[in-house]
Amino acid sequence: MVLRVNGGIVSDQMLSGSLSHFKIIADTNFGYVVSDGSITIPPSSKGGPTGSTVQYFHLVGEDEAVPESTAELILRAIAERCTIVQIGLVGTPECAEIHIAVENTSIGWIDEDGEIDVAAMTAAIVALGTVTVNTTNGGPAGDNTVTPVTENIDLTSTTVTEVSYVLA
Repeated sequence: MVLRVNGGIVSDQMLSGSLSHFKIIADTNFGYVVSDGSITIPPSSKGGPTGSTVQYFHLVGEDEAVPESTAELILRAIAERCTIVQIGLVGTPECAEIHIAVENTSIGWIDEDGEIDVAAMTAAIVALGTVTVNTTNGGPAGDNTVTPVTENIDLTSTTVTEVSYVLA
């Protein structure tokens, strides 16, 4: 069964309980996950006339995913033992929460009692420690000459909570 709700598609998989939903919350935030157009990353190149010292960096365009973001690292850790089928990001420009849905039939995060092991999921994220990720360079959007800037995000206080699916 497929329902159309407010222009979106809701499948029977979502309604019949074959998905488990989780909120991943940082102590502060997860940094930039989607670019506002002011994130530059290495590598760099020099260009312009002979003898030019202008250095150009790769520009992550507006609304594009930031490579190697905190969210990407977290989702990779979780996806090692399950299939993530939905991802929601809360917070702009810096992500404060990550909401995911995983297939119950593929979840490998099970404890000895046969229950979903949220503590193990949390431990996998906490084990990432403090990660260094790209952030806004403070320059104007679209300027690929501004030197990249990074920030350290501490994941040691991150929590994962299983939540019920609520159709808004």
